[in-house]
Amino acid sequence: MKSSSIYNYVRTKEELLDLATDSIVAGVDASSFETEPWLVALERWARSYYEAIIEHPNIVPWLARGVQRGEQSLHNVDRVYGGLTRAGWSPRYATLIGASIRSIIYGSAMNSFAGGFPDDPAAYPQTLNHIVNAHELRGCNKCLDREAFELALRILLQGLERLHAEIVSSATDGESSTGTRLSNGSSSSAVRTAER
Repeated sequence: MKSSSIYNYVRTKEELLDLATDSIVAGVDASSFETEPWLVALERWARSYYEAIIEHPNIVPWLARGVQRGEQSLHNVDRVYGGLTRAGWSPRYATLIGASIRSIIYGSAMNSFAGGFPDDPAAYPQTLNHIVNAHELRGCNKCLDREAFELALRILLQGLERLHAEIVSSATDGESSTGTRLSNGSSSSAVRTAER
């Protein structure tokens, strides 16, 4: 008996990858955006997303192309976007926040910082003074990569919390509640401060 081809059920490789992606994303929990404060929900969603993606790193290049066609993928994006805009973020900021979280997750899943270092001590010139133990990194790459993700996430969340407080304060002072623009020559006071 001849086995049936998977292409009897899907038309193209792209459609197959979309289905695989949607199956993986189905495990990502974005429900907290409907019940929890935005910062708590964002952290939970980011960690859930990370756990799902880290188990399937080979799907990241397909995810990173930027097109989300699957029903579950779109449903999660809608939950995240809705939760952020309800919390007072402008549509632009809500989009940028989602993209920033995704960048951290995809980068963490695709690249191993520690894995990039040869584990042979002889590969490092004797003239190096500060990375003499770099050959040991590869042995703890999974732990180090996870800690790097946690650090990046914490820094991003802390920065977003401060920025949100600034936007709310500006709105209270009579300014637009949509947040400060990052284009057309305008910048938030946080950006202006950093440029000094």
